[in-house]
This record gives sequence, C-alpha cells and structure tokens, in this order.
Amino acid sequence: MKYLFLVIILLVSCTPQFHINKAKKHTKKAIDKGAVLKPSNDTIYINDTIITVRTFRINDTVYIETIKTIEKVVYQVGEIRYITKKDKRKEARQVKVDSRRNFKLDKSKQKTKRVESRVKKRTFPYWIIILILVAIIILFVYEKKRQSNE
Repeated sequence: MKYLFLVIILLVSCTPQFHINKAKKHTKKAIDKGAVLKPSNDTIYINDTIITVRTFRINDTVYIETIKTIEKVVYQVGEIRYITKKDKRKEARQVKVDSRRNFKLDKSKQKTKRVESRVKKRTFPYWIIILILVAIIILFVYEKKRQSNE
C-alpha cells in the first residue's frame, strides 16, 4: 500500500510544462493589473584573433599572410523584470528625493560662487588710509595751534 501511494504521487507530480503554463498565466494576470515587463538583453561581443603567418616566394618577391580577426555577436536574454506599481512609487519617491538633493546642491554652489565673486571683487580699503591721514593732519594742526598759544 505504501509503494502504491508513492507511485501515484510520482506519476501525478508537477511536470515542467505545468510550471511553464502557470508562469504564463501569472504573467498575463500581472500585465492585466498594470505591471510592465522589462526584459534585460545583454549583447556580448566576442573577438577571436587568429594569427597565421605564412611566408612564400614567387620569383624574387616574398609574400607574408597576416592576422585575421573574427568578431562574433552573441545576444543573451536575461531575466524578465516585472515593474509593479510599488516599484513605480519607489522610483517616483527616489526621483523626488534626488531632485531635492540636487536643488540644495545647486543652491549651495550658487552661494559659494557669490562668496567667491565677492572675495575677488574686494579691493584694498583706501578710505581707511585716507581717514588715518586726515586724523594725522588734524593732530598736527591741533598741535601747532597748541604750540603757538603757549
């Protein structure tokens, strides 16, 4: 009886075709609900270099065969990625965060540019020297008046 039960289970177990059909059904259901299929294709270039050097002479001329390069293009289809509404929301949030970060960075860059231009435009404060000279002249004039009054 045990063996009969095991044989029945083995005969009725899932075949690969059953899983393929189930995956097709679920894919159709996901597309109907708004998922976007995004297959990832990889292109691989295989360069194969064959070096053949043959020398032969015809009359007084020496001929040499050179290098041949063969390029083979292989396309590999990777996994199929399902883009769901949750993924779209996550991507939109990320775009929003990135735009805020970029705005702040741009604002700080503009501020540093303003400060740098202000520093470059700064000139020596000549008015301080003029003010000091005027004060010295006033002191000399005051000192002369004081000496003349004595």
